[in-house]
Amino acid sequence: MIFGNLFSSDLLLLTPSFFLIITILLIIVYSVFTSKYLFSRFLVEDVLLKVSFSLFLFLLLLFNQVSSSWKAFNFYFSWDNLSSASLAFITILMILVFVSSFTYFKYEEVFTFEFGILAYFYLIGVYLLFLSNDFFSLYLGVELQSFVLYVLCSYKRDAFSSEAGLKYFVLGAFSSGILLFGISLIYGFSGSTNFDDIYTLFFPGISILTSNTGFLIGFIFFSVGFFFKLGVFPFHMWVPDVYEGSPTIVTTLLAVLSKFVIAVAFIKIYMYVFFAFSFYWYRIFLVLGLFSVIFASIAALYQDKIKRLLAYSGIAHMGYVLLAASSNSIEGFFAAYYYLLVYSFTGLGIFIILLSVRKYTNYLKIKHLSDFSSLFRNNPSIALSFSIFMFSLAGIPPLAGFFSKLFVFLSLLKIGSYLASVIVIVTSVVSAVYYLWIVKIIFFKDYEVKTYYVPINLIQSNVILTVLILNLSIFLFQNAISVWLINLIFSWYF
Repeated sequence: MIFGNLFSSDLLLLTPSFFLIITILLIIVYSVFTSKYLFSRFLVEDVLLKVSFSLFLFLLLLFNQVSSSWKAFNFYFSWDNLSSASLAFITILMILVFVSSFTYFKYEEVFTFEFGILAYFYLIGVYLLFLSNDFFSLYLGVELQSFVLYVLCSYKRDAFSSEAGLKYFVLGAFSSGILLFGISLIYGFSGSTNFDDIYTLFFPGISILTSNTGFLIGFIFFSVGFFFKLGVFPFHMWVPDVYEGSPTIVTTLLAVLSKFVIAVAFIKIYMYVFFAFSFYWYRIFLVLGLFSVIFASIAALYQDKIKRLLAYSGIAHMGYVLLAASSNSIEGFFAAYYYLLVYSFTGLGIFIILLSVRKYTNYLKIKHLSDFSSLFRNNPSIALSFSIFMFSLAGIPPLAGFFSKLFVFLSLLKIGSYLASVIVIVTSVVSAVYYLWIVKIIFFKDYEVKTYYVPINLIQSNVILTVLILNLSIFLFQNAISVWLINLIFSWYF
């Protein structure tokens, strides 16, 4: 009877995942049978609507989950409020991306319905990643969502998309091998892959670390694999090419969702499992964070394509996240998590505009920075919204991006990293140059060739408006948001 109760509580933890698996199987069967009767374009929209509705039901299941932390299946999986909030945030972003992408598939003439199904599998990988309390389950979650992204990068079946998918697959497989090798060394020199066991083994003191060189080597290999997945300097070589070559809808998933998922999941591991190694990893985070923001801020100045510019911008923003996490404190984790939230929903607004705005003559998307020159004349509201998102990424007060960079700056000051604090300010000024350059092109640059744009639909307008209101009004609720996030992190950490 006791075993039955324990097993039922274990299954309760995985109830949302069972819902995801069952619904995706039903959607696959439905799509295969109806593909004989519906036109391809209508089937794509139909599948995306059903996937969005399923994600909404999944969101309701998450809100009904038990709020307290508990572990299941012999401590292979765990659940806490921070994981629940992170997964709910990702699910909301996915729903907004799906409902805003109908016109994208129509204009790009990509009518294969598998996109929504593959993206659904990506969410299953994210759920498994956030549930993980063991390095094996962690690796399975990382690889499941990575495999989906490998396929999606090649989704469009042209030369650029195929190149992006192949490059991402080769470097992603290489980083996965490094990650798995690090996990094998961690297991070999600690005797366990469970997060709780490793934390207990090394927490009593630092002296035990000096005689465990093998574990340190495994820790280093694990960290290298993590930095590859995150795309920070000098492990960034895949980011600009993959962003540029992938379909814009897939670039949206990479920039808005993937970075948030990887950063949150792995920083939790460093703050908990590798807590006793903080003397090592906080220095690594600090150095790589500084090099990332310096390199990416300078490299972005020389880009003339919007997706490559946003790729280097993303490298810089992940550098800020590493700098915040390098403080190895609750305040630092709060600054990193807050930064990821702001960067994700601001990036959502930017990429929804890139998905929506099309040239009137040939329905081509915005590709070069010069394509923005006629945007203000054709659609002033979209031009103003895009400019505000640029201001937010640049850290202009009182927008949300200003507070995210402010918290990173304060977390560095608290640990006495004054040089890093100065570099954060300087690189923020440098990055403001290329963000403001886009704004200048939108409002003041007038090229000889006039470009006219197709009006965007109501759903896309509402999504953009929602993100815009959040960016403009977040300073009014800053104290309440900060207290909520701190309590969320405290409930996980203690």
